[in-house]
Amino acid sequence: MKSVSIIIFILLTLNLTAYEWNEFYPLDQPIYNANFEFENIDILCTEGLLIRTENEWDLYENSGLTALNAIKLDDENLLTLFGFGSYSDGVYKFNLNTYNFELIDWFFAPQFLYYNTIDNLYYLGSEYGLSRSYDGLTWIEDNSFQNGSCLSMNNQNENFVLEYDQSIYNWQYTETPNFSPQQDLGLLELDEIDEASGLVASRMNDNVFWTINDSGGDANIYAFNSAGEHLGIYTIDGITNRDWEDLAIGGGPGYQQYIYVGDIGDNDNQYDTKYIYRFEEPLVSCNQAPATEIIYNSETISVQYPSANYDAETLMHDPLTNDLYIVTKRLQASPVGEDKIYRAEYPQSTTQIIVMEDVGSLDYPPSLDPFGGLYYGATGGEISPLGNEILIKTYTHVYHWKRNHDQTLAEAFQNDYNSVTYTLEPQGEAICWEPYCNGYFTTSEEPASYFPAHLYFYDLNSWQLANDYTSVRGFQFDSNGILYAFMPGTSNSSGLHRSEDMGVNWEACFWSCNLSALALDCNDNIFTGWEEEGVGFWEYPMNDPLMINTGLEDQYILNLVDFPIIDSPSILACTQSGAYFLTDYTDVDDCELPNTNYNLQNHPNPFNPSTTISFEISNINAFAQIEIYNLKGQKVKSLPVILSGDEGLVTWYGTDQNNYPVSTGIYFYQLRVEGKIMQTKKMILIK
Repeated sequence: MKSVSIIIFILLTLNLTAYEWNEFYPLDQPIYNANFEFENIDILCTEGLLIRTENEWDLYENSGLTALNAIKLDDENLLTLFGFGSYSDGVYKFNLNTYNFELIDWFFAPQFLYYNTIDNLYYLGSEYGLSRSYDGLTWIEDNSFQNGSCLSMNNQNENFVLEYDQSIYNWQYTETPNFSPQQDLGLLELDEIDEASGLVASRMNDNVFWTINDSGGDANIYAFNSAGEHLGIYTIDGITNRDWEDLAIGGGPGYQQYIYVGDIGDNDNQYDTKYIYRFEEPLVSCNQAPATEIIYNSETISVQYPSANYDAETLMHDPLTNDLYIVTKRLQASPVGEDKIYRAEYPQSTTQIIVMEDVGSLDYPPSLDPFGGLYYGATGGEISPLGNEILIKTYTHVYHWKRNHDQTLAEAFQNDYNSVTYTLEPQGEAICWEPYCNGYFTTSEEPASYFPAHLYFYDLNSWQLANDYTSVRGFQFDSNGILYAFMPGTSNSSGLHRSEDMGVNWEACFWSCNLSALALDCNDNIFTGWEEEGVGFWEYPMNDPLMINTGLEDQYILNLVDFPIIDSPSILACTQSGAYFLTDYTDVDDCELPNTNYNLQNHPNPFNPSTTISFEISNINAFAQIEIYNLKGQKVKSLPVILSGDEGLVTWYGTDQNNYPVSTGIYFYQLRVEGKIMQTKKMILIK
């Protein structure tokens, strides 16, 4: 860690004049992004993280990596994206108490890190595709966008937009996932698979699936690919198939990927102890010749229910906690119609019997077995690889639950559920998520051997191609849903562009080479940055932007950020040599930034212990007041104004609303007339 401990008020000595950029962090080093989510903490991304508490900045370095973005993970941690071509690039967790970085996952050549409050997912774009995370710690690729560059993403409410491989994609998010009709991927060619009662899709071996046969068969798991082609029989050494009913897949001890086999069936409720067998997933190629192998060193997790014996066919692994869950099956036949949920908390003992915890029940409609004529409940289920969605299968339906942030699985099952697309199968018991959460697979047993098992897929309809327009980036929505983006470089298409239909059709706002940044402030004012020319302001339908560069001439603008200071529109420019902010540019009229005429000023400045604030006003009968704010935008004091002719005067003695002295630092004073903000300026208190 390198401490730079800068006293801001010494460096910031210029008064805030109209459209003059003021130093926020003036040292000669690049600033790539800014974060103002935390109270009393400012964060700048540079060759590490610059973090300010009170009026001191400290630089926290991460092996010389360049920070591109830092977003809030929780009240104590940042999720930080490091990039620019190092093999150590990726996502790191930064603790604001210990100041330590922890690698979460590697991503080469990352472009953006984004948290979407609508679907509660983190997104990361790179030159090699798009990845998603539910908790910021476990990431999966989105196989809709692989082997191409994802450069920009944004959303307004349920409307998402993404730039991928020089094309624009959009998606309207819905709480209930929109799965496609059933797709028959083909016959499972191995005849030995005749009672498929569990199914998982590998998250380690591409295009590899695992299944098991029901009770009384061999202690085998079977590998096949999405075409149903047989890839191998893997026998678990020293294990008996008493009544295998389901598979689960996921983490466990160490960093390995495990398969869990649930010997949890109990048609007559006669077994006190059920067994879950855990072993490391074998390496399998989706194109390999069928293999015959033995799996050694499996572990046995022995479990009991706390009150009675139950039959069950659903075993699930929680990727967020590594907890194991069993959902019972036959209680649906009871008058109350429910399935019970039991949990074995991680780490699960392999030497002692675990009494599972009763964590709740499911009360969805009971399902009629189309062959047996009796009512049953869950025959299979899986938690999504991201951990945020749950599927439970019965003989006749598939039900879906959303899991909100910080919810346990039991709490998630209390959320509203939906019945999703499913076509009835003969004794269909097995279900699993597609490993990238883009749909789900099912297969069935072969009742009376007259209907061979097939693999079925239900695609999750999400991103749609809107336009192969061009390589725009920097997506920003205004409050009316109009989408803005810029085309960098020096081509004939370079410039600012806008779309009124989620990226389907675009029009040029203005043509300009070497654009590098775009931002809209809280009032929809549009700002663009250039590689060498500073910052410009644009308003529809201006032909050219109005340059507002006082103090920023010839700066390379790396990013523009809406700057939440006080309650007036402000913008922060991240440049190759520091960060600068601009405020007091409201009420744009006739495509020009207006000049204020209140002559608001204070003297002396800097000051100690008091300063006199003066302004000019033509309406002496108007109600006017001066409000004082600190650098975080928190109101410090409201001051009544003494009007004398066309001049207003007020003196501030450096105290808060309770007349307690405030600390040394930068403060803003704001003139309000009849409650409307007229002008804002800066002053410095030195003690």
